[in-house]
Amino acid sequence: MQKKIDEIILSLSLMFTVFFFSSVEIYIDNKNEFVVEGKDIIIPLLITALAAAAINFAVLFIAGKIHPVLNAFIKCTELGAVLALYSQYMFFNGEMLNIGDDSFAYMQNDALINKNFTVFTVIFLLPAVITLTAVPLKKVKAKTVLKNMTLYISALVFVMQLAGLFGETVQNINKKSTADSEYYIAYEPAMSLSADGNVIVFIVDMLDGEWMETALVDYPELMECFDGFTFYRNNVSEYPYTFPSITQMVTREEYDFGDWEDYFARAWKNRNILDDLKEAGYDADLLIDKPNAYELSENIRDKCENVKPLENAVKINYFGELGIIKVMTDISLGTHLPYVLKPIFLEKYDSGFSATFIVYNDLPEDYMVRVVGSGNDINFYNYLKKHGLNADSQNKKFVLTHLNGMHDVSREVSMLSPDFDKDGKCNKITTARGCFEILGEYFEQLKNLGIYDNSTIIVLGDHGRPTYDISQKKAYKLDDAITTALLIKPANAERGTLKLNDTAQLSHKNFAASVLDYAGIESDKYGPSYREIEENNIPQTRYFQTYVVEKNVFTKGARYSVNGYARDFNNWKLEE
Repeated sequence: MQKKIDEIILSLSLMFTVFFFSSVEIYIDNKNEFVVEGKDIIIPLLITALAAAAINFAVLFIAGKIHPVLNAFIKCTELGAVLALYSQYMFFNGEMLNIGDDSFAYMQNDALINKNFTVFTVIFLLPAVITLTAVPLKKVKAKTVLKNMTLYISALVFVMQLAGLFGETVQNINKKSTADSEYYIAYEPAMSLSADGNVIVFIVDMLDGEWMETALVDYPELMECFDGFTFYRNNVSEYPYTFPSITQMVTREEYDFGDWEDYFARAWKNRNILDDLKEAGYDADLLIDKPNAYELSENIRDKCENVKPLENAVKINYFGELGIIKVMTDISLGTHLPYVLKPIFLEKYDSGFSATFIVYNDLPEDYMVRVVGSGNDINFYNYLKKHGLNADSQNKKFVLTHLNGMHDVSREVSMLSPDFDKDGKCNKITTARGCFEILGEYFEQLKNLGIYDNSTIIVLGDHGRPTYDISQKKAYKLDDAITTALLIKPANAERGTLKLNDTAQLSHKNFAASVLDYAGIESDKYGPSYREIEENNIPQTRYFQTYVVEKNVFTKGARYSVNGYARDFNNWKLEE
């Protein structure tokens, strides 16, 4: 066995590279994105890596018995893979973005793809080239050269990855897993509205103002769908991403770029508009994303009515089609392979990739997936179609629903549109059209119940397009304006096709006051509402804060003040 130590180390290095190191590091850096705890990730991946290493060693052993050249060929191939995979992960993923369709922006850069693939191939072939050239140059046996290379390079890569994982673990030692399975967010209470009036909010992820206009041009029937609405095109979000946008919109708690766990606990604990609504006799239901909006169910249980205990046993999906082993291996390969191959393993996943890691015995039918993704939009639509809305609530209702919307390109969501060609290409606009089909179904049910007119409905993005979409700089000074779509139908608004408003200078900072204003509740402490700004033509300075996130650490980027018409980038001033 001592003679085979190089093959043992090679097997461990290769299989831990593929199955363990990067996958566990991704979990440690992004604990809040996962619906399971660390042990549920680490233990099965460790067992898989060890089993794969044992199988690989057996293959090398058998190959050696068959013929030494076959053994040498496999060792050269695997050692090249170890070097190439590790090098790609450590040094050549500079253009790689987050999981989801946005990860493949680099596929438009042919020069990047070709250069990266060439470098990857050269590194992959390096052990074979060294082995073949060392023999005539140094007059040594190829077997000796390959054995030494295999032992020392494999050991070095393994130790370096182990050290890196240890460093990440120490750096994130105080970060707790946010997996909690005792409660769930339920659809059923949110489907029960009041006959006396409601404030209904749909946050459509990444509903950029310009993309909304494109959707209206491509699908003019949407002008009729948004019956009685006004599209406010001069609206600015405060942040470029879901965190902390939704939490700050509802709670008005400023994010100080400190620990996000502390921020969630503080923001939801303090008094916010949900408390004001409750005092005024409203019930509140939140259908929002767990990792990016509230983190732990205990943060919102006392604030809304649709958090229910989950009494049935939870099962971990280890080996299923979308289980931990399959998904984390795909993600690992997607990060280790060159750009041209990444989509093969990553394009099937969106930002809610970990939602399938848990399954339940007798899962409640009204269970909302904890991580908002395209599948959640489909689940919401199916539940709405099957069970429908009702007007049986004894109290007036505030309902806030977060749809994945344009965040991820989704064929399944695009196909909700009756005009979508199932064989055609899908993109953010076709996905938006499918999402608007969900809203159209919801609006029709409100009308059938006779409560559409006396309900206020707000449809808006939590943010617009991501900053990297309009800037070559990742950390993130802007090259153009980013506006976020805002559409409002106040209670008792005149019916008719969608109207446009370019003059009202609105911002997400006005959201909290506006919800209370539309609910007929005193809102001055939260500042001016949408309605007050529009009716009194109030000018206001809006602020937009970019940030950088690396390994779940949030760092301030650029801060802009916006005055006048937000679509004109000349009206954006860099503050710091």
